Amino acid sequence: MKEVFKLIQNCIPVKGINQSLICDLHRNTYDVIPNDLYDILISHEEKTLDELKDHFGNKCDNIIDEYFEFLLKKEYVFFTNTPNWFPKINRQWNYPFKISNAIIDISKASQFDIYKALEQLEKICCKHLEFRFYDIVSLKKVEEIILFLDKNKSMISSVGIAIPNCSNTTKQDYLLHSTLQRNKAFINFDEPKLQISVQNPSFPLVFYNQ
Repeated sequence: MKEVFKLIQNCIPVKGINQSLICDLHRNTYDVIPNDLYDILISHEEKTLDELKDHFGNKCDNIIDEYFEFLLKKEYVFFTNTPNWFPKINRQWNYPFKISNAIIDISKASQFDIYKALEQLEKICCKHLEFRFYDIVSLKKVEEIILFLDKNKSMISSVGIAIPNCSNTTKQDYLLHSTLQRNKAFINFDEPKLQISVQNPSFPLVFYNQ
């Protein structure tokens, strides 16, 4: 039997409107990929490269070779002649509490008390939280919220922040902010100049302008 390709099971493709992602859950990293590559990974897994190229009438051979050079380098796929030895991971799971994660949207029109909301989430044992700020807010204010969780020994273990660009805030400010232990992601949107993703071992920091 010729070797077929298998997607490594902790690497999850996620399709978007214009582009897709491969999220590596083990390494806590991701890469942007074309939607065409997403379709190959989802619809053509366990095919040989020859079968895959033949499916597209050998019109995309060079592109397919480039795709798999990338996938192998990043360790998203592997080739095997015993695909049955590598069954898919069962992604069903049970959570012992009411909810596992929550998103709090905050704008100038918001009238709720953030700290009371956090206390309520604590009572129902929510562990993962994302704040989405729609108006400019100081990083000092964001830090106060996370330190409130620390002070109260909250069971919320991971916090993501999405915040609009502020002209007097530098990239270094965000990197310093990443030292807060609960921070797991920081997204800066409406950034007019930067299109850069900075990774450190535990803190994805993303700037984008779309």
